[in-house]
Amino acid sequence: EMAHKAGRLSKPRVILDMSTAPVDSIKENGRWTAGTDSHLQGPIDESLLELLFAAGWIDDIFSYLPHLCLSSLRLLESFLEKLSGRKAEYLSKVKAAIYAELARERRFYGDC
Repeated sequence: EMAHKAGRLSKPRVILDMSTAPVDSIKENGRWTAGTDSHLQGPIDESLLELLFAAGWIDDIFSYLPHLCLSSLRLLESFLEKLSGRKAEYLSKVKAAIYAELARERRFYGDC
């Protein structure tokens, strides 16, 4: 319902979904505006990383590293490896977070 209200107010919408179902629903119940509305069709972690990078907000993710699960940290590491520029600085922070998460999991789960 929120997406439909936003559309009626001409507010841009970003849909994160693997399928076209949310976009199809918006089109059936209102209008989808190309160039204003966006559909990021893919895994949510990857879509959010692409969105953060495109918006210039990728630096903001580093304060959240202690809260990310191991799979999200590894996906972030893979994403950053494809970047140029401050890649070394980014990767060292993520690798440290991966090491910390592995240590936390070992304490929590033991050596399974």
